[in-house]
Amino acid sequence: MGLLTPGHISSIYPLCRKAGFQPRIVQEAFNSVGILGLVSCGMGITILTESIYDFATGRLVPLPISDITEVMVTEAVWASENVRLPTQHFVDFLETQGSR
Repeated sequence: MGLLTPGHISSIYPLCRKAGFQPRIVQEAFNSVGILGLVSCGMGITILTESIYDFATGRLVPLPISDITEVMVTEAVWASENVRLPTQHFVDFLETQGSR
């Protein structure tokens, strides 16, 4: 699993306890490529977003987790001063999408 933030811990740990186990983190990585590399070397398993499925190749087996009804909130953060046009376009897009 990647470097855990308080949001990850408060979201994922209760789900693990509900499933009957406590995660034992022995190694962390800074990004998805590093995480998948650790898993590929047999260092355990990870929970990632479905957008990573395309990168789970070779010996890696992605398995959808479909029986979880809890939601983990994801938020966008940007510097409010000197917002560049691409950033503003992305913010506008997020604001028009609401909380879908």
